[in-house]
Amino acid sequence: MTATARRIVPPQLTPPSRRRRRRVEWLVLRWQARLDARWADRVVPWATAAVLFAVWTALAVSRVERLEAGSALARHVQAVWLLASGEQPETTIAPVGNLFADRFPVLLVPLAALTRVLPLTATLLAVQSASLALGAVPLWHLARRVANLGVGASATLVFAYALHPALADLDLADFNPATMALTPLLAAAYFAEQRQWRRFALASVVVVLWSSEFALVIAGMGALLLFEGERRAGLRTLIAGAAWAGVALFVVQVPLGSTGIVAPGAFDAYGSNGLDVLIEMVRNPFRPLGDVLAEANVRLIVWVLGPLLFVPLLAIRKLAPVAALQVLYLVADVSLTGPTGGGRMVPVVAFSFVAAAFALRRLGRARLDRVLVDRRLLSLMIAAALAAASLTSLLSPYERPWRSESPLEPDLRVALARVPPIVPVRVPAALAPRVAERSSVYVLEDEFVPTADGAPPFASPSALVRGVRGLVVDLALFGLDEEGAARLRRDLRREGFLQVRRSGNLVIYLPFEETPPPVDEAPTAPVPIPVPIPGPVPEVPPTTTSPDAVPVPVPPP
Repeated sequence: MTATARRIVPPQLTPPSRRRRRRVEWLVLRWQARLDARWADRVVPWATAAVLFAVWTALAVSRVERLEAGSALARHVQAVWLLASGEQPETTIAPVGNLFADRFPVLLVPLAALTRVLPLTATLLAVQSASLALGAVPLWHLARRVANLGVGASATLVFAYALHPALADLDLADFNPATMALTPLLAAAYFAEQRQWRRFALASVVVVLWSSEFALVIAGMGALLLFEGERRAGLRTLIAGAAWAGVALFVVQVPLGSTGIVAPGAFDAYGSNGLDVLIEMVRNPFRPLGDVLAEANVRLIVWVLGPLLFVPLLAIRKLAPVAALQVLYLVADVSLTGPTGGGRMVPVVAFSFVAAAFALRRLGRARLDRVLVDRRLLSLMIAAALAAASLTSLLSPYERPWRSESPLEPDLRVALARVPPIVPVRVPAALAPRVAERSSVYVLEDEFVPTADGAPPFASPSALVRGVRGLVVDLALFGLDEEGAARLRRDLRREGFLQVRRSGNLVIYLPFEETPPPVDEAPTAPVPIPVPIPGPVPEVPPTTTSPDAVPVPVPPP
């Protein structure tokens, strides 16, 4: 009895820190019990997606309003505008050519029909943000219904998804159709695990209709299903994915224009055609291996897996569907992030979260019908997600994504107000998205690259005005001082273009016949023309200095 009494600590003698910790634990358990119900599975993921959609759409649209978007958005705006007008998406913004030759995004056609009644640029950005935000729904259901994770682990995964720097990069990287495939990829993974084959097939079709390259990922999912014993579904998926990738590339994309696996010229360092590339890789396998393990690629993998504490590597089999395509991306000479990345990080990001859900199930402990994961591990994942969002994300507070105006915005808006509508124009990349709804628009940065010696990047001023009826020149881009700007103004005047406005480093030129009157000068009153009055013409009497002077008629006043 005495020993037992010594082990009992009265409540009033319990240290305050321990009492506070117990109170917090009790509140956490209480809320977990409330959320571990069917209503939460119906409400929480959709509410999270709605919040993410509102935030990501606002940030993407505000970036365009600040004139910080680039030529990638302008190219897709022009292509969708042409589709909505019933024309082929033949863009004049680099890469020039038919947009369908670039991974054949068929679903842009119904999206273009939607833009006939809605603002084009805002609609594209809103749909892209929605495709990213809705990924929280299949991810939550995958964690809850397939991995059987508790509310805490599932919420941690969704929290890491919302703060992942790759998601911020995709949202703010102008616009790309491949980004639309993120939610369908997560949905396809969820339906495959649930063995719901019709829904899996539908999600897979949506994926490949946004990007024909991602058919290789679908084929990889078929190979994984074969390995897991689903022979019939796996074989069909493997054949269908490989067939669509081949048909889209060789039957559709090649006749439309310059194309290739990953991108045109992506493997020129290995050979001029597919056979030469394959022979070179087989002959020297260490060369592609060295490209895969290049420093930039290793940093990229850390950038994707680091916010998840590398736990997806514990379920590496779930990453197998993206292995083939991701290796091609790492070996190819292409950009993988930013506006020029083309949404190529979508597959590896999607399946990293799929693998993370199964890795957490392996790390947790089964309790009744749920797997409970140590709260310390979940706390570390939350800390890693916060650190990555703060240091490597475009939405980091250090990047100030909420700023209302960029330093160059006033000059850009002045130039934008003087660009004529409809007619072909050549403008800097920052202005291109706002004037892209026309058949011909050209970007200065795509055609004229500044030279290292400081010389003008164009062979002659006539190249600047060739094929356009409006020109906006960025003097800072070309490295021109005041003397160079004056010389360019004289040369363009000989080409029939007159400088109508200069704001900072931006100079606007228009043809003589389309040049408006200067806005800074007040209009002058018309000069009255004297009208002759009928009647005799008065004579001037001769002066004394000229006795022989004749009368000189004086005009009427």
